Amino acid sequence: MSADINQIILVGRLTRDAELKYTNSGTAVSNLSIACNESMKQQDGSWQDQGHFFELALWGKQAEGLQQYLTKGRQIAIQGRLKQQTWTDQQTGQNRSKVVINVQNLELLAAPANSQNNYQVNNGYPNHAAQQHPQGYPTSPPPQQVPSPQQRNFDGFNQQPGFDPPAGPQGFPGPEHFNDDIPF
Repeated sequence: MSADINQIILVGRLTRDAELKYTNSGTAVSNLSIACNESMKQQDGSWQDQGHFFELALWGKQAEGLQQYLTKGRQIAIQGRLKQQTWTDQQTGQNRSKVVINVQNLELLAAPANSQNNYQVNNGYPNHAAQQHPQGYPTSPPPQQVPSPQQRNFDGFNQQPGFDPPAGPQGFPGPEHFNDDIPF
């Protein structure tokens, strides 16, 4: 058994809209290109971003389900494997090759500012309740109020007014110690 490892994780932005195609057997494949920036320190002490570009292939139902969200400028995180593709150039007859990342997992991150698809997506299904700001960052939940010390019970959990803690074994209240009325 081989102990070789072929795994890659990248976070970057799509350089173009995804291109969905189908193989002769009917399998969906979405071709993507991602740019990952790296800050490099220059001799004068300043920093400059250097872009690295990678070709991606997303397969099957995931390619079909995420197609509408994979637009130019979208930030994504991927986990996949490197695969070397080889072919013969039709015009010159020379052998060619390139390395493509076969995506196994893809997570949508920030959408481009001008995007119409500003919904978070979970496993290819949109979560319309979690809308994002136009900049692509998720909206933050409303601030939660910190309970007063009188509202904290013995083990640090928040408690509702009217709940009378301890008196059960090891300090845990039993069901008979609730002061709330049954709602039916």
